[in-house]
Amino acid sequence: MGRIVGLTLLAAGLTSLGAPAHAQATPAMTATVAIRGTTTVTTTGTAAAPLGSARPISIAVDSRGTSYVGYARGGALARVTDAGKRRSTVAIDQDGPVIGLEADSRDRVWVVDNDTITRLRGDGTVLRRIDRVVPDTCADDARSSSRVFGGLAVGPSALYVASRCAGVVEVYDKSTGKAVARVRLPGGQRGNGLAYGRTTGGKTGRLFVAVPGAAAVLTYAAGSLRDGSSPVKRTAITRPGKGKKPTPTGLTVDGAGNLTVSDARNHAIYLYSTGRRYQRYRVLGHPARAGSSDGYLDAPADLAQHARDGGGLSGNLFIADTRNGRVQRWDSGGGYTFWATELRAPTPTGTDPDDPTDPDDPAPPPTTGGPRSATPPRITEGAGATTLVCNPGTWTGGTASYAYRWLRDGVVRPGMSGSSYALAPADDGAEITCRVTATNATGSTTATSDPWYVGTPSAPSSTSPPMITGTPQRDNTLLCSTGSWSGAPSPRFSYVWLRDSVQVADTPSYRVRSADLGASLTCTVIATNQAGSASATSEAVVPEGIGSGEDPTSGPCSGPPQVQIAGGAARTGSAAVTLRVVAPADATGIEASNTASFASAQTLALSASCTAPWRLAAPAKDSTPSTVYVRWVGGASAGQVVSDRIRFDRTAPRITSAKVRYAKKRWRLRVRASDVSSVATIQYASGRTNHGTTTGYRTSLRVASPGVARWVRVTDRFGNRSGWVRTS
Repeated sequence: MGRIVGLTLLAAGLTSLGAPAHAQATPAMTATVAIRGTTTVTTTGTAAAPLGSARPISIAVDSRGTSYVGYARGGALARVTDAGKRRSTVAIDQDGPVIGLEADSRDRVWVVDNDTITRLRGDGTVLRRIDRVVPDTCADDARSSSRVFGGLAVGPSALYVASRCAGVVEVYDKSTGKAVARVRLPGGQRGNGLAYGRTTGGKTGRLFVAVPGAAAVLTYAAGSLRDGSSPVKRTAITRPGKGKKPTPTGLTVDGAGNLTVSDARNHAIYLYSTGRRYQRYRVLGHPARAGSSDGYLDAPADLAQHARDGGGLSGNLFIADTRNGRVQRWDSGGGYTFWATELRAPTPTGTDPDDPTDPDDPAPPPTTGGPRSATPPRITEGAGATTLVCNPGTWTGGTASYAYRWLRDGVVRPGMSGSSYALAPADDGAEITCRVTATNATGSTTATSDPWYVGTPSAPSSTSPPMITGTPQRDNTLLCSTGSWSGAPSPRFSYVWLRDSVQVADTPSYRVRSADLGASLTCTVIATNQAGSASATSEAVVPEGIGSGEDPTSGPCSGPPQVQIAGGAARTGSAAVTLRVVAPADATGIEASNTASFASAQTLALSASCTAPWRLAAPAKDSTPSTVYVRWVGGASAGQVVSDRIRFDRTAPRITSAKVRYAKKRWRLRVRASDVSSVATIQYASGRTNHGTTTGYRTSLRVASPGVARWVRVTDRFGNRSGWVRTS
């Protein structure tokens, strides 16, 4: 069943249907998590959804509705069926970011990375490879992020590539692979999403280019593109309501000339009619609010659209919901969410057990067809320690020949196409890899060796631990620094975020969720190079409830001796809280207990911000306060006790009035609700579902019509939710 996407209509109202979301228990379990084959971290707790080590940055969809999803690390494409079911991954030889994906009319998938454009079958067999004239050699960092820059469009006779590192669009002849133009974008701005199509009522092909830095989409006459071509139109992407300056990322254009644009900064999708005025007529999502519920987005980097063929997939949008680590399928016309699928980390080999009948990757593998890598290429030292030799590894499938390419620090070395590599002074301290392409009569497949460090390697060692930065409150993003490390070659890093010792993420950043409130969050960084690996863990932070106005990990440790629960808040929604303790200067220890008799007292170890995690004794009734007692050990104040108390809020808010009225030429939803703490959000929908529109609580809201607000419910600051109430 589907879900309702948040939808703002700028031209006409639409009626949406919804269905309840599914709920699934996650049993307690013990999980051993392998970190890139070097370190294992064993955790005990509640099972979490599978987490990928990268987030989707590019997406394509074929005629069957199968999504192909690319990542910044390359190596494989994830696949999702039209029903939202994960399929086996597709191995690719690109070891750089997949900055563009598109499926053509024959369901062949085009992939562009830093230095090549590749055409694949659905099972990953390489049909064709084109070397880009000017590879992207800049670092994939905040300044040149593959989430924001770089893209691909496939036209009838040409291929178009937006460079990630330069403000140009490269044009290649589709039949010969020859570069025919490098179009410089105005002001040197770099492009992202590309789309080929026709404007509304137009007869000639157009190339649409998203320019994130300019918050604009440029339109070019595709048939006459040359090095000095200028856009025939520039369309400013305006901010939605009170949103921020947009960052347009992905683009699609359908057969009727409807242009669809994803906005990573405002977490939204916009639809434009490309007639004379390029009018925006629909906004999808909940701009400018990021969210993880179905129908919400968080920094979408790309999108794809199924052809409008009159079938069940006609015009559907497939969205790379980047920060949420998932793909969503939406209806572009009515704001309907068919599914939202979180993706496992893509792996280049094996068949997904969720789909043993996958027609593109059957098991066991076929014994005929293109070569398959059984063991990867391997670099060894040649004679005199001045050359490297690439062993092609072992292959199955009737290999006929091998081709070699050498890379220094991930950049292709021009002219180095043999099985041996002569070392040069510039290679000192660099990592050299060998890429082998095996070819037989039915196709080609590429595999890449592990890097060879030129010099004497040494294992990583932490010289300063990682740090968590950001304000630890719900919906805020925390960042984990790598810390400082010694070792050569420079280590590669992976991340493990733990919530009370249970893994919750494996990316450098983490967005705080409701389940984190009152829990202890840490980030472990694993540094790995060819000489070994090591790990280091940050100090813990403890997110607090929304609206307390306190940052539990900041503030001086000065003032009179005291203890505060949850920053001095009056109420809490969880027994897991943070204590802030200011001890006498001469105290040698701190004891804490939930009882005045100090039964089962615990010794507190404070962080640098004078905080410590604590679990309260929850009373039977919310009206009964829960108290924490703290006693000093040692010094002149030894034996003295300070305390603080807090009440729980586990009671749902209550709606006392809910009406829809027409006043001053607009419909208004008027709701009055009460709660023992405070009402935080209001949700209204056409039916009693878990969807519809959610926004901050106000007693009067503007709505499109009475039909979209037949039912309403509210939630307080601690997540307690009222029942649905029918509006009058």
